[in-house]
Amino acid sequence: MQTASLAIEWQNDIPGGRIEVINGAFGGGTVIAGKGTWKKDQFQFAGNSRCRIQFTVTGANLAPGPNPTRVTVHNGARTFTFFVRDVNSDHPVFTELYGVMVVPAADGRSFSEVAAAIQARGGQTIQQRIDHEPEESYENACAGNRNQKCPTWLGLSRDMRFFEVNDDDHLEYWGTVRPRFHSVMRPLPELENKGYHVNFVVGKGSACRHDMTRRLEEGCLPILQATQREDEVTYNLTMFATLEKSRLTIENLRGTEWEACYPHTGGHMLKPEEQEKLKDLVKQETTDCDEEVVLCIRVTAVNSGAAPYYAWFKTPFCHAIGVWGHTDAPYDTVRGFSSFASSGRVYAVSRLNGKPAPSEEIAVLIQPGATATFEMLIPHQPLPKARASKLAKANVESLLADAREFWKSKLRAGATISVSEAAIDERI
Repeated sequence: MQTASLAIEWQNDIPGGRIEVINGAFGGGTVIAGKGTWKKDQFQFAGNSRCRIQFTVTGANLAPGPNPTRVTVHNGARTFTFFVRDVNSDHPVFTELYGVMVVPAADGRSFSEVAAAIQARGGQTIQQRIDHEPEESYENACAGNRNQKCPTWLGLSRDMRFFEVNDDDHLEYWGTVRPRFHSVMRPLPELENKGYHVNFVVGKGSACRHDMTRRLEEGCLPILQATQREDEVTYNLTMFATLEKSRLTIENLRGTEWEACYPHTGGHMLKPEEQEKLKDLVKQETTDCDEEVVLCIRVTAVNSGAAPYYAWFKTPFCHAIGVWGHTDAPYDTVRGFSSFASSGRVYAVSRLNGKPAPSEEIAVLIQPGATATFEMLIPHQPLPKARASKLAKANVESLLADAREFWKSKLRAGATISVSEAAIDERI
């Protein structure tokens, strides 16, 4: 432990307050310049001429590492804190905004002299550097930042059941679906109550380059539009969440009881006994739902070339997190069902051009200018086959129209805020 002697000088201020030492002790101080008084650890100046104090800190920890000695100078709105070990004459603690500096007591230079020395070095504060730079835009800022990839969450308002959707994290093709209860992956009894992925493949699979884009419809609606380009074939994907049985409207939306939702949020504060009291409600809101949230995925493959080209699709297949491989149930080519052998429950329905997809892996020859449409319906929870049969008759185009109107009606009911930066405006 050491003793340090420091000086603080203000310019264009009438400071008054006290010195607080943390991880050390205050060793006394005095007024060096200006009309001021000193009592114990408190100081007060009467004029805004050169105001300078000097004080000592005893038992100071000036070494690198934890628990360093720091000083807080309490001075109203211009209170500040510094580490004692950081104070030196070559690079004083200098805050132009507050008009204050801290130097070793042996450094007799005034504030203006220190300011002149700093200016002579040609340095700039962060604020000065910002002020001298050209006006920034969102696009320019993004270009200078790292390109971060993130999944898209698709669900319904006020309902904790939603889907995390992403192109494959490593292989760069669509796609991966993870049903979630807010912060918790949905567990399945068929997979030893583990969370799970539902994967599907659009296109030929992994390649040495990829050409993919994805964007929310109109920049803000929870309807994902994505494009995957391969040779002359372009795969246009549309993904959105809807209800299993009812039309998606404000009136039909039930949502999730908040007491069932809270235990599924990250960092909740419920004790085990409190969670035990909620188990029946949680079961009702998770495994015993009479209407599920459903993820609709429509893929339209377009041949823009002058010759026929194949489009490639693979129906959804389910596996537990951390485990790779198909379930042991055969794909139902008659109904387009992907299901579990152990329970018979259906976790996905697949259609090609309006009919059940004829196999798990499909290659479709598309004539120039023609299209092929591949549709997948993935319930948030696997369904009994009777319910899945009704879901298989759903009209995706009609469901999409309802989803668009549902989200636009939510926007119309809220306040309108507009800013000039399009990317920020869409996020609002």
